[in-house]
Amino acid sequence: QHQMTLTPHPSPPGRGERGEGVPVLYLTQLMALAFGLGEKAAALSKNMIDPRPMLTEKGFLR
Repeated sequence: QHQMTLTPHPSPPGRGERGEGVPVLYLTQLMALAFGLGEKAAALSKNMIDPRPMLTEKGFLR
């Protein structure tokens, strides 16, 4: 019998091409941004790895 847990894993998250952590966004966060509700409504500051620099770089945030 195999057991899988959904608790946060202690190992570091994946690394991007430049060695930094890769931000993970929830679908609900993407929807909030798509509907124009802004980063506060999307609760982007609560992510383990801050997605705001990447989203700004890609033109999704100002």
